[in-house]
Amino acid sequence: MSGIITLSSGLRIVHKYIPHVRSVAMGIFVGAGSRAETPSNSGISHFIEHMCFKGTKTRSAFQIVEEIDSLGAQINAFTSKEATAYYTLCIDEYVEKCAEILADLFLNHTFLPEEMDKERGVILEEIAMVEDTPDDLCQELAFKAYWGKNSLGMPILGTADNIRRFTSEDLFAYERSHYVSENTVISFAGNISEEKVIEIVKRYFEIPKGQADKLYMKVDGHGSRYLKRNKTIEQANICIVYPSIKIEGLYEPALNILNCAYGSGMSSILFQRVREQLGLAYSVYSFPSAYTDCGVFSLYVGTNPSSLKKALEAVADINKEIMEKGLTKEEFLRGKQQIKGAYILGQESTLAIMRAMARYALGENEYFDIEKRAALLEEVSKKEVNELIAKIFTSKPSIGYVGRKVDFDIKSIL
Repeated sequence: MSGIITLSSGLRIVHKYIPHVRSVAMGIFVGAGSRAETPSNSGISHFIEHMCFKGTKTRSAFQIVEEIDSLGAQINAFTSKEATAYYTLCIDEYVEKCAEILADLFLNHTFLPEEMDKERGVILEEIAMVEDTPDDLCQELAFKAYWGKNSLGMPILGTADNIRRFTSEDLFAYERSHYVSENTVISFAGNISEEKVIEIVKRYFEIPKGQADKLYMKVDGHGSRYLKRNKTIEQANICIVYPSIKIEGLYEPALNILNCAYGSGMSSILFQRVREQLGLAYSVYSFPSAYTDCGVFSLYVGTNPSSLKKALEAVADINKEIMEKGLTKEEFLRGKQQIKGAYILGQESTLAIMRAMARYALGENEYFDIEKRAALLEEVSKKEVNELIAKIFTSKPSIGYVGRKVDFDIKSIL
């Protein structure tokens, strides 16, 4: 298979046959994450993800994981801004059994009220854990500051009030609107043929037919906002967010090169200047977040409160320098080689391949072709990366801060 197979129901299948491995990764990806929610049901996508593992019409929660463990396999799930995914990784000889278990928890879950009550406590603890994890919390605040009232600014975990009041009918109603064939991709990578993939999908994955209620809140730009949470903790944590590009945007390969050169890895500009040369932070890095129609470029710094001002001044100096001069030839080539290495190493993981194919099929309706992506990477010029730098760092950022009260204006530095 070198493309996407679309069944008559609208369900899409992507597959990569890798005969020299013994593993198979398979996943069901639904185009329903926290971005599909509203303030009144924020957190429902993630709640459903948890509840799918709490029992089906024929299996208890324990039986699901017991059977998977007995096969030496793995099963897991995650919720993101634009998708919810359920997946397994198994030995090729057990692929059909694992597919049946995955389909069972996806299609035949029960959402029993007593199980929901127990899982509420688990998710409330997860929310509390974020509150006690300053780097996570400051990133959530920064995204809320950037996106404002748009659903992209809402936390994936939702609010405690919503988690306490969701009913099983709330979950089933949301599923009926989103867990439908045209909004679902099933992805396989590993030692499994295309014929076997289609046979398994048709046998086990009878996804309800339908078109999803998928009307995202329109992104009307962003503001330069600052949200803070003063806490008596040892470190000052700050996340700085700039506008960037969407998934598979014109500059996506350039964005990956920029991220590596600027703030991802020990040779990056941020790491070398802020940590190695100035000794102002232990943790400093950048990361892009790309969605179907928009994106952001963020950086995080965790430092002693007494070093915060100097660290932010160093970041501001770096941003000014790269705006004026762009990346050097060495920085550009090093970033490009890092991405090339990541592409090649990623092809040795069936799980990574499966997820990449699903992500692109769901978000862009495109097949993830590593050769094509590698060719696009090779074509990127330093000029294109420097043009992207101008697009990103021209805007005033939004900021999230968690730490002790500061006696200076953070926004004025950045």
